[in-house]
Amino acid sequence: MLQLKHINKRYGGKTVADDISLEVNDGMLLAVLGRSGCGKSTLLKIAAGLVEPDSGEVWINGENRTRVPPERRHISLVFQDYALLPHLNVLQNVAFGLKMRGVGKAEAQRHAEAMLAEVGLADEAERRPESLSGGEQQRVALARALVTEPQLMLLDEPFSSLDTGLRSQLRQLTADNIRRRNIPAVMVTHDPEEAFALADRIALMHNGKIIQLAAPDALIAAPADARAARLIGAENVSNERYIPQQALCFNHPHGAASKIVSHTRLPDRSLITLRHPQHGDIRLYLDPAKYGNLNLQPGSEWPLGVDESQVVRFG
Repeated sequence: MLQLKHINKRYGGKTVADDISLEVNDGMLLAVLGRSGCGKSTLLKIAAGLVEPDSGEVWINGENRTRVPPERRHISLVFQDYALLPHLNVLQNVAFGLKMRGVGKAEAQRHAEAMLAEVGLADEAERRPESLSGGEQQRVALARALVTEPQLMLLDEPFSSLDTGLRSQLRQLTADNIRRRNIPAVMVTHDPEEAFALADRIALMHNGKIIQLAAPDALIAAPADARAARLIGAENVSNERYIPQQALCFNHPHGAASKIVSHTRLPDRSLITLRHPQHGDIRLYLDPAKYGNLNLQPGSEWPLGVDESQVVRFG
């Protein structure tokens, strides 16, 4: 288990961690979701021991490790840029952490080979990092992180440089390994899709503060305020309310007359923006199979229904 207790950190006049307390149980993946500069990477570095908090404590498996150096915290880190050692081959990169912990060469190699097989790289052991694709390098980084049987895994935007299809595959591989091995894990990301795809719980971070902490379904159902709603990628958010897609009904017989502002065709759906007389501009996703024959040109007028009972109001 990871416990962050009342973590505070300032750089000059900027607070990047403001009395943050979090718990991550074994086998749980916590996503810290926030925009660039909100403090999420600093929080990860504090957990890793790479940055010292101004105050507060880092506990791992019931031990206070706030002053323990990174190499003795028994943690693993996975970075966006993979951080593989270019002068070592794939097998040597995976075995490196084991050797640094005093594991004999033969045993380290055996464990590294087994881990490479688990991530689908059993036949790539002799290759150098520069000859690997981005996805292969990230698999090597994951194997290196897991082979040491860490007490905590920390992931810093680990999939953001990969293309969409590969990103989804490696996300699932990572999450499956974390849960199967019962490792507590923290991932920082600015991508709501990534957080919702992987995390058991999501901490929304804004200007050094955790503004909401909840399971993904709870966040979708009831973001705490407009900042939280925008961080999870919600559409149709104002400072007073959030209108979820399921509250909208296009071409509703009793809906309010709304003018189409714009229409964008996407691969599997259409996005239209309508100007509603009460709620202003509303973005709505439509199934082209159902609505593709309608006149959706800007300037045309259609009735839009809003189920007020589903509107989330803040304050």
